[in-house]
Amino acid sequence: SNMSVNTDDSRPYVSQPFNVTATSPTSISITWSPIGPTQSAGVISSFSLSYQRTQLSSETSLGPIVSQSFTSDTVAYTVSSLAPGGMYGVRLSACTSAGCGPFSMTLVATSNQDPSAPVNITDISYNATSISLTWQRPPLATLNGALLDFAVSAIRTHVAGEVDDLRLEIAMQVSAMLNQVEYSHSFTSLHPGSQYKITVLPCRGTSPRQVCGPVATTNSITATIVPSGVVTNLITTVRSRMVSLSWERPSKLQRNGLITHYSWTNQRLLQASLMDIGNLTQDNATGTTVSVGQLSSGSFYSLSITPCNSAGCAATSQVNYTTDETKPSGGVNELRVDDASTMANSTLLTWALPDIDTLGGVLTHYNCSYQRVQQAGIDTQRLSGSVRSTNMSCSLLNLTSGSQYNVDVVACNRRGCGPDARIGVLTDDIAPSSSVVDLSIVRTTSDTLSLVWRPPAVDHLG
Repeated sequence: SNMSVNTDDSRPYVSQPFNVTATSPTSISITWSPIGPTQSAGVISSFSLSYQRTQLSSETSLGPIVSQSFTSDTVAYTVSSLAPGGMYGVRLSACTSAGCGPFSMTLVATSNQDPSAPVNITDISYNATSISLTWQRPPLATLNGALLDFAVSAIRTHVAGEVDDLRLEIAMQVSAMLNQVEYSHSFTSLHPGSQYKITVLPCRGTSPRQVCGPVATTNSITATIVPSGVVTNLITTVRSRMVSLSWERPSKLQRNGLITHYSWTNQRLLQASLMDIGNLTQDNATGTTVSVGQLSSGSFYSLSITPCNSAGCAATSQVNYTTDETKPSGGVNELRVDDASTMANSTLLTWALPDIDTLGGVLTHYNCSYQRVQQAGIDTQRLSGSVRSTNMSCSLLNLTSGSQYNVDVVACNRRGCGPDARIGVLTDDIAPSSSVVDLSIVRTTSDTLSLVWRPPAVDHLG
């Protein structure tokens, strides 16, 4: 006879093998085949599954243990809502009515995902040629994978307040370190007085770097230093007693900051070819042109321009120019008769230059013109003449003795002659050079004789 006997179940004595695969950045797929009867020590009634996050983004960060049970006919399960780029330990064991057997364990990493949060830039400092910044990595839960490095860059966006067409970029990688939160980097060999766009990105993946997360951006301006360049292409336009000057700014890379103004100085060095350092004018200009008026005619000037920023002023550029000539506007000074040289028929006159501001240009000569107004106290024929002189004196010859003359002296340049300066001259008396004429007796009495005559000719009165 036969009979069936069922022995009691016991716990499986071998572990339940399984396969696990990361199917997305946030899920894994677990599949298994139940162990055989010879290994299960009974009828498998269920499966016990547990998983725990063991690492997050290459940093120690244990998560909670999550456990689940499945019926005996379940051979696959998908775990979702996991952290991207995390390392998980998965355990599975087969269970009978007597309990669960030993578990088998496998580590699996969810696939990486782009970091979902930017770094936190906490500090930035600068000088004329460098910018230093400090940042903190994003929170671990937002890294979504192993953080390999940070991509940092500095792009020059503006130079001396103007858009930089070149947009020069300095790009670097800063390696991420295990459990390090704060990082720093310094950009060197930058250009003074320029604005830079600073970017920091957290990057993950396997080397070479794969993807980077959101960018953190800040702007910084390097410190201004004194300009290293001068103004160029100076062009002067002279109109009468005014000069206009235009120039080109130093190149953007030579300004070393925003140009705040141009310091200019205009000084007369020569006037009518005479050394005359003076008439200094100085001021500031905000543009690239300046006009200076009330200049002296026919004078040599020096005009200098210096570009300045908030740190100071650069070297000076200089241009020389000469104003247009005009005829003299002032008369000679100190006109006088040299008494010691005045005789009956000649005299010598001397004078000093007109005021220098009235010369109007280089003097070419002087005109001395004279006219006789009286002779021997008698109004007479107004004899006149003129003498040209290149010195500040003139000799008048062939005058008549004992006569009054008016003498006018004018200074002349290439544009004409100025106003006259007048002086009176009296030539010395001499003895008459002729006797009376037409002497005759007009009436006679016994004791009286009357004579009549005419004076000598006026030119002989002496």
